[in-house]
Amino acid sequence: MRKTIIALMALAGVATATESDVTPITLGVTFGNCAQTSPSAVTLTIDSVMTGSVDSLVQTGTTTNVMLQTADQAGSDQAVFTPNTNVGSGSPWTATFNFDNVNKALTSLDSINLGVVLFAGNGKYQTSSAHWTGDITFTATITDSTTASQLGTFAYTLTPGNGKGSTPFEITLEGNSIDLTNVSSFNMELELTETLSAGTFAGLSGMGFKGTPVVPEPTTATLSLLALVGLAARRRRASR
Repeated sequence: MRKTIIALMALAGVATATESDVTPITLGVTFGNCAQTSPSAVTLTIDSVMTGSVDSLVQTGTTTNVMLQTADQAGSDQAVFTPNTNVGSGSPWTATFNFDNVNKALTSLDSINLGVVLFAGNGKYQTSSAHWTGDITFTATITDSTTASQLGTFAYTLTPGNGKGSTPFEITLEGNSIDLTNVSSFNMELELTETLSAGTFAGLSGMGFKGTPVVPEPTTATLSLLALVGLAARRRRASR
C-alpha cells in the first residue's frame, strides 16, 4: 500500500508538469517527388502528425511561376527541392509552404533549419565554392492560415564561402519565438533576396522546425499512469 501511495505522489508530479519543463524538439521535414517540373506535386513528410504542401513557387517580387529543375544530379533527385531560377540573376525564388495539424505537434516555433544545396543551370551540383560575390538572405515569414495574421519572421544571411561543395549544408533561420498554442495551420513564405554580382541556383534538401512539443493533457497522462499503478498492485496481490 505504501508503494502505491508513493507511486501516486510521483504520478501527481508528472501530471502537473508544464510546457516549460518540456525539452524543445526539432521536427524534420523531407521532400519527395521533386524530379518533375510542378512544385505543387512535391510531397512533404514531417516527423509528427503535421502535414505539409507546396502552395506556390514564384520569382521573388513577381507573380511569375518558377518550375523545378529536372536535369542531371540535383534535378533528378526526388528528395531535393530545386527551383529552376538563377539566384544571382535578380530573380531569386519565393516558395510558400502550408502546414496543417500544427496544434497537435508544436506549441511554439523557435527557429527553422534549412538544408541548402547549390547547383548550376544544367542541374549539376556546385563542386567548388559558390560562384557568387555577395550575399543571399533566406527569410521565412510565418502566417496563421485561418486568421491571415502574420505571426513572425526568421532569417539568415548566407555569405560567400559558406556554400562549398556538392554536399548539402545546414543553416539556421533565427528570430523571436512564435506562440503556436492556438494555431491549427500556418503558411511559411520562404523568400530569397540577394546582393549578388554573379549567381548560382539554390535549393533545399530538407527543413526542420525547432520548438516546444505538445504535451499530453494532464487528465490523459493521469488516467494512463493510474491504470499502470493499479495493474502493478493487482499483480502483487495475485503473487502473494
